Amino acid sequence: MATSLSANQSAPAIATKQEEQKKQQNTPVVIALQQPVIAVQPTAPATTTSPEYAEVAPTELSSNLIQMGAGKLVLVIGSDEFNMTMMTANAGGSLGNMSGKPVIFSFLSPDQPYEAMENAETYTVRFYPANQSQPSVILKCKKLPSQTPMEGQPRMYVGEITQAKVKK
Repeated sequence: MATSLSANQSAPAIATKQEEQKKQQNTPVVIALQQPVIAVQPTAPATTTSPEYAEVAPTELSSNLIQMGAGKLVLVIGSDEFNMTMMTANAGGSLGNMSGKPVIFSFLSPDQPYEAMENAETYTVRFYPANQSQPSVILKCKKLPSQTPMEGQPRMYVGEITQAKVKK
């Protein structure tokens, strides 16, 4: 389509206008919203500071304190509330003794990610009874060496219990 130029317009002026329009179209628009900043103080997790729990010597733990099928066994890696990894030991777990030390055996299903657990030196195990939002048992553990499982088999972690808390 041909366009005619008026006496007031020239070809260079049109080209300059078109370039300006292209620049405006490609220039990002930044809008700054003015909203007040609200400082938030994280609350301490109830599981570590609550008077609902009594500290118990790890050697005094009853072997039936954690009953599989009666709740969930949750492994917690890290102590910072906003930067921790939590996973359910889907394949089970139990309390026991190894070389005279109280331990907990935790089993992860073959399809569960385990890299965080492999890199951890310490972790916490929480047992949540069925339909409960608070754990009945909290165990701080030092990871002990364990065997690499055969392909497709659950991965077992053995933790020496260094601190135990039981709900009152």
